Amino acid sequence: MFHVFGAITHFERRRIIERIRDGIVAACARGKVPGRPTLDADKLASALKLVAHGIRPAQVAKQLGLGRSTLYRELTLIRHGSPSTPLSGGAA
Repeated sequence: MFHVFGAITHFERRRIIERIRDGIVAACARGKVPGRPTLDADKLASALKLVAHGIRPAQVAKQLGLGRSTLYRELTLIRHGSPSTPLSGGAA
């Protein structure tokens, strides 16, 4: 009995994966780009200027519509001189 349930579950999981892949392909065909949107260079530059003038990063993020953790991550990358550019999105 457990083998039958396991086989059905495995089959259904494979169907789910196929539907997800088909959905991604269809979205790409409509011109959508999968994944998170890229960080706007102008917003990041504005945020860095505001932080440099002494405004708290949390307030800057809220004012510019950025995620607080995104801004803190970019500030950390810049301060520690990470080899990746600040606009790389952190994905390597």
